[in-house]
Amino acid sequence: MRIKVGMASGLQAADLNGYSDPYCVVHCGGRKRKTRIIKRSLAPVWNETFEIRGWLDDFLTSGARFDVFDYDEVGMDDNLGGVQVTFPPELRVATDATPLDYFVRLTPQGLNKTISKGMLAFTLTWLPDEPRQADAPP
Repeated sequence: MRIKVGMASGLQAADLNGYSDPYCVVHCGGRKRKTRIIKRSLAPVWNETFEIRGWLDDFLTSGARFDVFDYDEVGMDDNLGGVQVTFPPELRVATDATPLDYFVRLTPQGLNKTISKGMLAFTLTWLPDEPRQADAPP
């Protein structure tokens, strides 16, 4: 599975300076990946790509979870919101790379569970294994 965390927009300001220092944590297939921190931004652009190897059934079962945090040098990081997505079962019949583009509203988390602020753009691409030489038709 290839995961590209593109950007966020309209994030909540979590710091006294009116900004946040956001980063995104991705959970998929039992693994965790984290983007870099973008300092002083409410609309960070990460454009970071991660590849996670695994079985399609595991990805279909677990889906993917994205959580955006504000980095704090002192104390705990603030959760700015998150989103859980599921993969469509049609991926079972995919023979080529199948990109799925998302631009979704973050669900409130952490300190402010009543305010929903921010959107997250990401792409999930299922990469089926290429047939091995012995499996390829003549």
